[in-house]
Amino acid sequence: MLLQNLNTTDFTRTLLDDADALTARATLGLTLGTNVQAWDATLDSLAALNPFAVGDLIYASGADAVAKLPDVATGSVLASTGIGVAPAYSATPTLTSVTAPTYYGGSGANDDATFSGTSHATKTSSLISLQPDGGDVVFSGAANGAWNFILGNVVGAAQDTSLFLRGGTKSHQIMRAFTDGNVYSYLAGTWGISLHANTTAAFWGVADSAFAYCMKVFGDKTTHFYGNVGFNVTPRGAIDAGAGVLVGTGLQLPHIINKAASANIRNSHDVESITQSTIYVKLPNKTITITNGLVGQGRFLFDIHTSNVLNTATARIYRNGVALGAEQTDVTGAYVTKSEDLTQTWNPGDTAEIWGKIDNAAQTCYVRNFRIAYDDLATVAVVSANS
Repeated sequence: MLLQNLNTTDFTRTLLDDADALTARATLGLTLGTNVQAWDATLDSLAALNPFAVGDLIYASGADAVAKLPDVATGSVLASTGIGVAPAYSATPTLTSVTAPTYYGGSGANDDATFSGTSHATKTSSLISLQPDGGDVVFSGAANGAWNFILGNVVGAAQDTSLFLRGGTKSHQIMRAFTDGNVYSYLAGTWGISLHANTTAAFWGVADSAFAYCMKVFGDKTTHFYGNVGFNVTPRGAIDAGAGVLVGTGLQLPHIINKAASANIRNSHDVESITQSTIYVKLPNKTITITNGLVGQGRFLFDIHTSNVLNTATARIYRNGVALGAEQTDVTGAYVTKSEDLTQTWNPGDTAEIWGKIDNAAQTCYVRNFRIAYDDLATVAVVSANS
């Protein structure tokens, strides 16, 4: 009652009737968390970091704490050091992946884009490394014109340029451009093959780290062989070192000698095969691959029969999936042998096949004993010209 009779302002009286401090703060406009900041451990941690410098970074160092990362000199980037670990600046960060922007040369129509190794003005072995993890490094030109991939020094430089391929810890030189204009290609080791520019092409051989010409092709198309040239055809032949010719028997390469059809079976695939197809299909187990090729005439034989004398079984020789021989048929119901002489030049890897069919899908065409018979042609004349 006495407080009510005090000579006070209207504002003071609004506080006098507040029941507690919380209500009084609301009356004063000082509600914690709304009008003013309550005490917080994080703020104490932040205040403890004072003073600050330009470039300093603040980061969380705990649930209710912060820390300061001082600025560093140029040349470093901010890098993550792991989840739950303070960040740090690094001059050589390790990145899981990076998406690089398209890099262009100057603004001119033919300006170059140049990538240089570190301190290339003072170092002789600086590198530019492109290291994909299981992917490809692709160099491609724009669609609006042809482009060249040039590996080399600045035009007019007095240094040779080499191209290496690396496998594991080993690097192998595969090409080198010399300042005299010659370009060497090194295959099959350090000095496997060397191809020279200008007037000659030379092939090198290497043994025990020593290399020398094996063959050299000159600008006038003449070819010279160097060193001891030999062919290992033992036991069926040998080399006459003095005459430089092959001697002995059985030296012919069978697939390049003309053949003549004979009764001597040279190739065969005798397993029985069947089909009930009413159109030509390649029969299983009826393909003979001519591994090294064959030149001349061969006798092609196979046995065929139908499962029913009222239906016709048909088969023919194919080459690489294309019909070659005449149609051969049977209506007897018993195996009959068909024979046909075919003259062909079979390339290495060509296939001789039997395709078959039957005129009734309820019946079966049977084929067996696919064979090729031939001998070397007894006399083969060489090409000549009269004058």
